[in-house]
Amino acid sequence: TMGKDRQQSIRGKFLRVTIPLIFLTVIGVFSVVELMTHRNALDRLHTTLDGMVVTQSAALATPLWNLDYDQIQLSLEAVAANREIIAARIYGEDGSVMLEVVAEEPGDDGILLQRDVVHDAGAGLKVIGKLELIATPRHVWEQTRLRLLIAAIIAILAVSMEVAAALFALKRIVTQPLGRLLTSINTFKSGQGRARVEWDSSDELGQVISAFNDMQDRQAAYETELRDARDTLEKRVEERTAELLSATNEATRARGQLTAAIETISEGFSLYDKDDRLVICNSRYQELLRPEVDADIEPGMLFETIVRNAADTGLIADADDRREAWIA
Repeated sequence: TMGKDRQQSIRGKFLRVTIPLIFLTVIGVFSVVELMTHRNALDRLHTTLDGMVVTQSAALATPLWNLDYDQIQLSLEAVAANREIIAARIYGEDGSVMLEVVAEEPGDDGILLQRDVVHDAGAGLKVIGKLELIATPRHVWEQTRLRLLIAAIIAILAVSMEVAAALFALKRIVTQPLGRLLTSINTFKSGQGRARVEWDSSDELGQVISAFNDMQDRQAAYETELRDARDTLEKRVEERTAELLSATNEATRARGQLTAAIETISEGFSLYDKDDRLVICNSRYQELLRPEVDADIEPGMLFETIVRNAADTGLIADADDRREAWIA
């Protein structure tokens, strides 16, 4: 469960970072492309309108000179039939409107184009009027909005496919090895022993898993050595304990035999070590040298202390009147 939560956490973090980046990247690319397309469309519109006003002003020169209103009306209607043109007017020499065709009222975004209408009557070129066209870039914007809508749909599809591909790659490259690693760790924590992580890869995660497997192998070897050393130590302790118990029993038996032997001696018997401390004595020795009946002469007592106590209490007749000399 912990491994699954951890994987979901990684997946969630990955999506929180990846989706905005991919979306912004796709939107950015489409925006740049659409901006360039929109500008090119506006430039083409202006070029077309410039060419149209030049052509139509030349075509209206003869009808305007001859005051052929029908021909002028037909020409203006033909120009207004273009979806980018919302109004077309022809002005006379005095600047007044002679004829006009208005498809709709111009807005603030209208494009105004004007050009003089000139005619050569044999005495040179003469301005006989003016052609005015009002165009709208609305259709360009409509096309732009349509392309943006299509771009948004494509962007969503592209982001979805890229995220799906990224999730597949994440699962194959990161989630699977991490899941196996966590499974191995949880197996060990649950007391089921160590399990090697099977993952053949030379990337960073593969190196981490390889190091983890090596660490497990070393720990297993150390634990085996430790168990062997502990078993050997326990065996040696048991052997030494048995030897010590045997020696203790032997010493106790020997001391018992020694005690029994010296007790059979009718004289007082005692044994002192190199420091003049009593090691063992028989009961006869205690009877002769202890100052009081209920006072014991115990192992570890100094020889000087024992004989001084005996001399001080009058147990030694030879020590009368010369106690220190006798003790010395």
